[in-house]
Amino acid sequence: MWWKVLVVLLSVINVGFGLLGLVSPKRVGELVDLSPLNPSAHGELRAVFGGLLVALGVITVRALQQGDAGVLQAVGWGFLGLAVGRLISLALDGVTTYTGLALVFEAAAGLLLMYAAGQLRS
Repeated sequence: MWWKVLVVLLSVINVGFGLLGLVSPKRVGELVDLSPLNPSAHGELRAVFGGLLVALGVITVRALQQGDAGVLQAVGWGFLGLAVGRLISLALDGVTTYTGLALVFEAAAGLLLMYAAGQLRS
């Protein structure tokens, strides 16, 4: 059941980073090398790096609690989609430390959630 611990850890990381995004979009912008210059940019950071990540963290842990493999798989596909976007960015935009680290995290998260979904189904 090691994978359940990792899924909960993933949820905690998402909720934690998401709360930071809601409370301090400027700080999150600095972490991801974006400069929010106006209220719209702050709103975008709060929405994507805040609200969305909190929701994904909550959804993931609830799906694990309820044994809902379909939800874990859907969130897993979302993370794998992010990883594909990062790969394309690395190829077209050049290598950055943040993009590389985000790629590894998102690919690992996606694969973990796919594995977890498979375990719940078996």
